[in-house]
Amino acid sequence: MEKEAKPKKKCHICTATLIVMALWLLGGLGFFLRVLDKVVSGHGLDYYTTFWGVQFNYVGALMVFIFGAVLLAISPVIYWYSTMEERSFKKKYNIHDK
Repeated sequence: MEKEAKPKKKCHICTATLIVMALWLLGGLGFFLRVLDKVVSGHGLDYYTTFWGVQFNYVGALMVFIFGAVLLAISPVIYWYSTMEERSFKKKYNIHDK
């Protein structure tokens, strides 16, 4: 006798998380495009108020986006280098993980 395939349960939390993350990504992309437009059009030093009531300008926001992207690009290289150093150290001194 063949076993009948049970229908997979739908992960409602996963679906909700995916929708929220997609909306968050679209909102961030929209804000980035607005910041880029303001800086290119010459209004980069105009102030806007953040959600927390802090005044910030568009050039500063663009720099935050750029530095964030640079850090995300560099962090895997730093992790790889750190891992290689650790492996080299363990191999040199014959250290075995439990």
